Amino acid sequence: MIKVGIATFQFADNYGAVLQCFALNKAISMFEDVSVNVINYFPYSFAYRKVYESEYDKVRWYSKRKKFKEFLIEQCGMDEQTTNIIDGRGYDVVCVGSDQIWNPKWDYKEYLLQHVGKNVKKISYAASLGCSVNEAMVKKEFFDDALSKFANLSVREEEHTDFISEMSGIKCECVLDPTLLLDVDLYNDLLEGNDFYKESKNDYIFFYWLDHDQNVYKTASLVNEIASRRGLKVKHTVWQKNSEILFPDGECVFYESIEGFLSLIKNAAYVITNSYHGTIFSIKFGVPFYTYVVESMKSRFSTLLTYGDIKERLFVSELPQINDDIDFELINKKINDKREDSIRYLKNAVMTNSLEKG
Repeated sequence: MIKVGIATFQFADNYGAVLQCFALNKAISMFEDVSVNVINYFPYSFAYRKVYESEYDKVRWYSKRKKFKEFLIEQCGMDEQTTNIIDGRGYDVVCVGSDQIWNPKWDYKEYLLQHVGKNVKKISYAASLGCSVNEAMVKKEFFDDALSKFANLSVREEEHTDFISEMSGIKCECVLDPTLLLDVDLYNDLLEGNDFYKESKNDYIFFYWLDHDQNVYKTASLVNEIASRRGLKVKHTVWQKNSEILFPDGECVFYESIEGFLSLIKNAAYVITNSYHGTIFSIKFGVPFYTYVVESMKSRFSTLLTYGDIKERLFVSELPQINDDIDFELINKKINDKREDSIRYLKNAVMTNSLEKG
């Protein structure tokens, strides 16, 4: 039995971060004679942002964090005890990824696995730098020579493959985000027996917005236009200044569970978002979407564009023309072609016997 530990951003206050962790765990667990769980790594320097403006919001936020933790323990076998060091003890393989674990501006060096012993194999799956290659080059000392000690390397964004290959001396591959490795039925299984918004299927727009900047107001105008044209309600995650977003009857759903989040996408008439994973799950569930692409996310969407023709669903400055037409069958066919290669990489990385070189 090969024992695999996953080290990722499972602690993040973000639905996509938790779901990519769930997906990677499920993908690895499908291999024969493999056991896998999530290392409950929590960086010293990380602190949750205070999103609450009242005692009521504070209680709801803590409730959300509890839901996330319970999901990770029950669905991913996450250790209950946190650790500040990833040392690999008790594992044959430690896999880092996905998400922005190698973003040099955050300086989370534990994801370079420098405390993991030579008897443990180090691999990455769909790791992301979360920045441009030029920005990474400026801070390349962050990586030192740590990457050369890995047995297998893969990243999520195509533009980072050459950089990681040069830094490590190992051929780096570009693979799918873990959430795209699983069949949609596995996500539907999570929702079985879950009645979250079951009574209001397809009568609302889900406005899933990460962070808050000036673009939330511009994007809200698209939300309101579609809501007005189609006679739809709005469910949103804009938890600050709701009265300024122009849909006073909208319902804030910022504090929902992982299953609730998936249900919100699956049952929506439209999804409008600036989220990479919000976009991915709209594709998985076949829900029409529009995605505002922020500068820091351009590389991941550029890669996603190579898997499916979604260009008309993305916008940066000009708001898109409203169009319900989207060929999900073709998009999913292209993604499935890439999925075979990604699973092949992951299986080889986990199952072969070669250890790190250092």
